[in-house]
Amino acid sequence: MNTQLKQNNKMKISNILEEKENKLLNRKEIKIVVESEKAPSEKEVIDFISNEKKADKELIKVDRIKGKFGRRTFLLELKIYNSKENMDKVERTEKQETTKKEEKPVEQNTQESTQTEKTEEKPEENKEEVKEEKPEENK
Repeated sequence: MNTQLKQNNKMKISNILEEKENKLLNRKEIKIVVESEKAPSEKEVIDFISNEKKADKELIKVDRIKGKFGRRTFLLELKIYNSKENMDKVERTEKQETTKKEEKPVEQNTQESTQTEKTEEKPEENKEEVKEEKPEENK
């Protein structure tokens, strides 16, 4: 057992929970449990799965690597696409995600800042008027 763990990037398939073909999105969706000495990185998982399933490394998308404290078993959820075109259509790239996230907050912040400037000016004027009125009432 220990020799197998060292040979296969220190990982060994323990159990295949689910392996289904998604024809609509042209991919395989796989959930497996692997045994490893330490928590595997995404790169290690991609290398391991490409060797086990004979798939291209660029067509593998790792969704989750989940482990429990003190155990040497990890749940891997991943997708293997049939082609690069199908993967690009379905999966978002990091560049697309960051540009969309950055654009929205910038627009909101400029609107919020102009609104706060307007509201800040009005209360200050009102405070001065109120201060002037109070001393007059005391006299």
